Amino acid sequence: FSGHVDITGIIVGDGDVNDNFGTNLITFLGTVSSHPVTDLPDESQFIDLKNETGTFLMAPGFNVSFGGNFSTLNGVIAANGIEFFGNAGGTVGGSVINYSNEPMTLTGNSDLFFEHSGAVEVPAGFDFDIELKYDPASYSEVLL
Repeated sequence: FSGHVDITGIIVGDGDVNDNFGTNLITFLGTVSSHPVTDLPDESQFIDLKNETGTFLMAPGFNVSFGGNFSTLNGVIAANGIEFFGNAGGTVGGSVINYSNEPMTLTGNSDLFFEHSGAVEVPAGFDFDIELKYDPASYSEVLL
């Protein structure tokens, strides 16, 4: 996506969750505007999708890069390899989940803010039987 992109919905990619090499790419350059699926029109083709809330992008097996700014991305971002660079930054209305063993990178003027008020308990596409726990021994910050 380049230039200004306005998204009302969920971006879904079906790649190999074990692919950490960036074979599949989703790149946002420029401004991204995001609106929740509940903003879709009340038309028959959107009725079921409007119930799938809490996720902006779910793309296991895809490397995702943001190189522009955004005000709010409405939901969880989950992918294999996530990068924010340049002036990329804004508010994420959920969490950022990196399935890759490679670190998520933030370079340039990438300021991220996380807003969890109004977040759904189990975002669309996630299984509530899985519980993630923070392990301080597995976390590190690296200055580049």
